[in-house]
Amino acid sequence: MTFSRSVQFHEVFEEFIFKQFIDTCKLRTWRLILLTENTRKNIHDYHIVLPRKYFAYCLEKQVVLADGTTEGPGGVYFPQEMPSMEDFIQETRAYFDKFVHMKNGKIVSGVSIGTPIEDENGNKIIDMQVVYHKKYQPYPVPFTREQELEINLITANRRATQAEMILQEHNSIKNAEAERFAKLERAFRKMAMDAYTKEEPKDCPVCLDPIAVENLHITLCGHHICSLCNSKCSRCPLCRDEY
Repeated sequence: MTFSRSVQFHEVFEEFIFKQFIDTCKLRTWRLILLTENTRKNIHDYHIVLPRKYFAYCLEKQVVLADGTTEGPGGVYFPQEMPSMEDFIQETRAYFDKFVHMKNGKIVSGVSIGTPIEDENGNKIIDMQVVYHKKYQPYPVPFTREQELEINLITANRRATQAEMILQEHNSIKNAEAERFAKLERAFRKMAMDAYTKEEPKDCPVCLDPIAVENLHITLCGHHICSLCNSKCSRCPLCRDEY
């Protein structure tokens, strides 16, 4: 579902207000009023309203307070604590200035905020203007559900590709080490075989028969066993090391 620019901006501003002021207990209530009727125009004017009081609770009947005054029935409002207007404007500008769009050294799209005024009820009123340039929107555009899923899919594919590359690298190193070990094993067996041919035949520790050179098997732990018995063993018959 595609939202209008005015709806998108309201959502963005709401998220900004909550993160910067509501969630940090700097502010309790606020309103954003769109003044521009034709939102197809590229300039949208707003009023940010920071009420002097906020709704606290509702009384069903009139009550007498400790000081003798009465209150109710109806809503009860408390004075609202709020940040200084200087801090509010600075934080708002600092956030939206990151999304200003410039062309030929001039700002063609952005969010500007004016000087606060106070109405007859003590509410703070701040002018704000959003200027659009073609399809550019000077604020972070919220993703649709479909866009979020697409981004998640792209991220998952990237991670899968990276994991596959790491696995391939690991397997390549593993295969290289295995080949190097195989070469060392072949060299070791050849040296041991050459040495055995110069000695008296040794008895197989399993069948106890003399081991002919052509039937000799030398384990990785360096012991001699005949090929037939070796094929039946999973451990060295002398030191019990696994093959």
